[in-house]
Amino acid sequence: MKIGTNKTKAALAKVKDEYAMYYNRCRSPAPEFEPGDMVWLDSTDIVTTRPSPKLSHQRLGPYVVEAKVGHAAY
Repeated sequence: MKIGTNKTKAALAKVKDEYAMYYNRCRSPAPEFEPGDMVWLDSTDIVTTRPSPKLSHQRLGPYVVEAKVGHAAY
């Protein structure tokens, strides 16, 4: 018994929608910032002059947002 192409595409679309629903149920949209907003930076990927990452500050700032460069880059 052969399954038709339309049924296969419909089944794949249904599974894709179910995966998206489960993935997105705990997600919230990223915050939108405007130029002039004050923000704090997470310091995990920023190299500082502190002697140990354990002793570094966890957050750096506040900094002023100057411009939006991309979809999620400022």
